Amino acid sequence: TSVGGFFPLFQTPGQNVTFIDGRVSVDNDGNFGGGLQAGYRSLLNDSTIWGAYAGFDVRDTGDNTFTQADVGTELLGENWDLTLNANLPLGNARQVVSSNNQAVNPRFVQNQLILDEQRVDQIQAALTTVSLDSGLQLFDWGSEGELWGRGGVYYLGGEASQESLGLRASLDYRLKNNLRFGLGVQNDGVFGTNAIFSVNAFFGGPTRQSSYTEDNSSANLWARAGEPIARTHTILIENQTDVVAQAGIAAINPDTDRAFFFQHVDPALRSAIDAGAVNADGTFEAPLGTIADAANIATANADNIIYVQEGNAGGDFTLPDGVQVRSVGPTQLLNTQFGVVTLPGSGSGNLPTLDGTATIGNNTLVSGLAIDPGGVDGIVATGSGIVIEENAITNARRGINLRETGGAVTIARNQISDIARDGIFFNDVNQTANTTITVANNTLADITGDGIEFKEIEDSTTANITVANNQITNTQKDSIRFDDIQGNAVATIDVSGNVINDAGNDGIDFDFIQESANATITVSDNQVINTFFEGIDFNDIEADAVATITIADNEVVSTETAIAVSNIEDNANATVTVTGNTVTAGGTGNSTKREGIFFDDIRGDAVANITIAENNILGAESQGIEFDFITDSAEATINVLNNQVSNVGAEGIFFDDIEQDATAVITVTGNTITNAGNDGIELDLIENNANVTATVTDNTITNPGGDGVRIDHTAATDFCLDLNNNTVTTPSSDGFEFTSAGAGEFQVLNLDNVTTANVGTFNPADIAANAAFVEGTEGVAPCP
Repeated sequence: TSVGGFFPLFQTPGQNVTFIDGRVSVDNDGNFGGGLQAGYRSLLNDSTIWGAYAGFDVRDTGDNTFTQADVGTELLGENWDLTLNANLPLGNARQVVSSNNQAVNPRFVQNQLILDEQRVDQIQAALTTVSLDSGLQLFDWGSEGELWGRGGVYYLGGEASQESLGLRASLDYRLKNNLRFGLGVQNDGVFGTNAIFSVNAFFGGPTRQSSYTEDNSSANLWARAGEPIARTHTILIENQTDVVAQAGIAAINPDTDRAFFFQHVDPALRSAIDAGAVNADGTFEAPLGTIADAANIATANADNIIYVQEGNAGGDFTLPDGVQVRSVGPTQLLNTQFGVVTLPGSGSGNLPTLDGTATIGNNTLVSGLAIDPGGVDGIVATGSGIVIEENAITNARRGINLRETGGAVTIARNQISDIARDGIFFNDVNQTANTTITVANNTLADITGDGIEFKEIEDSTTANITVANNQITNTQKDSIRFDDIQGNAVATIDVSGNVINDAGNDGIDFDFIQESANATITVSDNQVINTFFEGIDFNDIEADAVATITIADNEVVSTETAIAVSNIEDNANATVTVTGNTVTAGGTGNSTKREGIFFDDIRGDAVANITIAENNILGAESQGIEFDFITDSAEATINVLNNQVSNVGAEGIFFDDIEQDATAVITVTGNTITNAGNDGIELDLIENNANVTATVTDNTITNPGGDGVRIDHTAATDFCLDLNNNTVTTPSSDGFEFTSAGAGEFQVLNLDNVTTANVGTFNPADIAANAAFVEGTEGVAPCP
């Protein structure tokens, strides 16, 4: 799209004119260009105008800027024209947009990976053009306009990928010379065949007259002297690709700037090597027979790789630090100076077998082995910079045993089955440096112990741990277990997207966040089905520990409690959010505790901030949501908001035993409770010197087996209740039942109107007239 102007500088009307023709254009990508030409037109005879011009164009492509010089000459008749144009790029007419070095034809020679370099340059080239075009009026419809036919031949050369002659033809419909519509086609060897549609509007120039007379014929001819120059008003740019190849380059480790060194292992040659019939030195041409042979001659070096073909690759081996073991089974991607290269022969899917234990250390990798160690550990690792991926481990004591780890550790896409103890076991994460551990996309099945276990995260380590998208089936103990986050450890743990079936103990279990540890834990988007004990269990947040726990958007079906948090005590500070989960609890478990969501024992001087929101509890043999024992001098702020609780065997939402010198601020709002076996919402007992305020608002309780809302206050301290806009229908007992039997006052906000502000029967029927209940005042203790 362009906007231009024709500006006469000097003229003798009807005879000659000196002018400039300027234009600004924008292409479809929003890049600007333009040009400026100076020209001269003169009446050659009564029927012909001759003209010539010269000028300069510029074009921005978004990647480069191009310029060109242009010249042209023309003959203009009243009903015909002939133009000759030439454009010559200036400066660098061929400019690089991008360069990409690629490696092709990877192959092994001796101990090196040899590549051919292929550099691919994306080029923009401005073309030299010469064109000859003519036009002829085909029809004149007077005031309705004119139809012109145009045709031409053009040459493309200079920096073009090939010299080419092109042809073009078009039809132009002209309305009084001020508005033109064009439709045409052109073809050449550079740009191919293109259809062209154009619209041109002209303002301010002379207007051709529709009726023919000898006088207006002369005026119509000279009107053409005010037309813009007929030329291509942009620099033609061809996108080109250049490929430059260089053969025989050794692959280099970009982290060390040294060539990779491969020790080759081909188990198919073991018998011949052992018999002395084949000379084996670890080159591609003379591979070794076992991984152990290669590991014995490999040096501790980040550039060394043991590359293993399929077959029986021997027994135990110990890998020097920095050395990798890769097999042809998975697709092996190696980062080189040219980017990522696929190792020749990899991706077959056939894993070489190992009849023993792989022992590895710092900065090592084991990828693509089928390990059957015969009842001992499959892989034993110590240190940092460890990668274990795409192995199949079976018939082992522990599948992967990480004794002491720190730094970066990745355990990914392994298949681990028939394990006598733990599938993946981290014994001790205790490095003071930052530790990043990822356990992802592994498949574990038939594990006698825990599926994935972190035994200790301790000392002053800072650990970032991700356990994600693993599938764990049939563990006799916990599927995922964290035991002992302690010392001064700072741990950020994400357990997400895992699918757990048939856990013999808990599905996901955290035990002992203690001492001065600081833990931020997210358990989200997991599917935990058919656990014999708890689905998700946190136990013992104690001492001076600080814990921030989010349990969100999980699906849990457990024989016992679906989600449990127990023993927040001592001086611990815990913030726990349980939100968006869908849970079902109950069956033939090992105890009578079969709650949907259960908090047990907030005690000592602990501080707990708990939010349970927007969960869907589909069924529980016991309570839907329960808090059992807020005691000692603990301080608890508890929000139970907008949950759906249905078909539970006991209370829908239950607070049991708020006692001693505990302080509790309780909000139960917006919940829907249907078919509770006992009370819908119950606070029982508030006793001793406990300081409690409760807000119970906007809840809908249908068909409870006992009371809709029941509160039992027997404490020596005052208690304040805000009860508003709750609805209880078809209770087996009362809609609302309150007991005030302690020395402290049972205060109720808006006491006189509380029975009308809620829907359901009250026991006592008129608590405003009962001396056991006192009007509370908002903002005056104990009312908040």
